[in-house]
Amino acid sequence: VDGVIPIGKSFETRERASRELVKMLTRISKGEISIIPKRALESDLTPLVQEVIAQPARRLAAISKFHKKMNLMSSTKLQEYFNKNPEKFKEYHQLYREDRKTLTVIPYEEIIERIRPLAKNLKIGDFGCGKAQIQDAIGLNVISFEHVAIDDFTKVKCCDIGNEKDLRKYLKDGDLDIALFCRSLSCGKNWKDYIKNAFWCLAREGQLYIAETTSHMENKLKD
Repeated sequence: VDGVIPIGKSFETRERASRELVKMLTRISKGEISIIPKRALESDLTPLVQEVIAQPARRLAAISKFHKKMNLMSSTKLQEYFNKNPEKFKEYHQLYREDRKTLTVIPYEEIIERIRPLAKNLKIGDFGCGKAQIQDAIGLNVISFEHVAIDDFTKVKCCDIGNEKDLRKYLKDGDLDIALFCRSLSCGKNWKDYIKNAFWCLAREGQLYIAETTSHMENKLKD
């Protein structure tokens, strides 16, 4: 058991999951054994992250370097960069995952708690979703957008959220009830384009949620 929850079309409905459970119990009652070959488990950490993970100062320096680079690039350039260097995208999110352990408030968890009572039957767009944790918690009514899919291409729509033409492959005017930006406004110097795209994506009485550090937003609002 590797701890990875299987996600795919086979488990999209409760009825299908129930049928699969009955089949499994039948096999067990007959003494049948199912063997599924899996590759050997290995650390998913990149060499850089393995090197700095236990050194807070170096870890902070590494993630700060990423933030500086992303703040100076447009979302289009970021899209090109991360698609050419997907290992760098993975590396950034691993560093951020470690950095998140030091936070008193976890941004995506805060958003989940706020929208969970509202989320049923609403269409939600998560712009800059990372590993799509909000979709995992809320359900498939959350559409997750990111430059690169880290783990599961079935969950994430790979696109440039600052590019209206790119987003219109998946959304039309007034398509969303809720738009989310969870630490994603800090990635890309054209962050105002992200907000503009959220505006046309949202229904007339749609809601916009932004989770961002005070320092990042203060610096951006000075521009």
